Amino acid sequence: MSAVPVETVRAGLRALDRMVRVNPPDRALALLRTTAAILRNVVDHPDEPKYAMLRTANKAIANRILAANGGLELLRLAGFRRATRDGDPVLHLSADSRWREHIPAVLEWVEGAAHLLEGAAGDGGG
Repeated sequence: MSAVPVETVRAGLRALDRMVRVNPPDRALALLRTTAAILRNVVDHPDEPKYAMLRTANKAIANRILAANGGLELLRLAGFRRATRDGDPVLHLSADSRWREHIPAVLEWVEGAAHLLEGAAGDGGG
């Protein structure tokens, strides 16, 4: 795996910071947990096409990710792009291998942010 470019790291950290600041803690945590689960599936099953496509009409995707400020931005950072499948809007993981190389780093950022947010909530800080 190649190193993640500095610009990508900066964009990822800005997206996470903005997402945590502008969403209520419960919405931010739902976004982080759902995104982490999606990215974990991609990392654990890289050759499984079903994990590379998200239907935007799916209630969990729509409510936990797309309805949250920064949710789409976070998925785009991982390489998901808008597309259509059978006439329905979807988010599809780019086939470009450089995006797939970034997913483990984005997953690490998302899991780290979720852990910090969970800790803050447990301390009464959120």
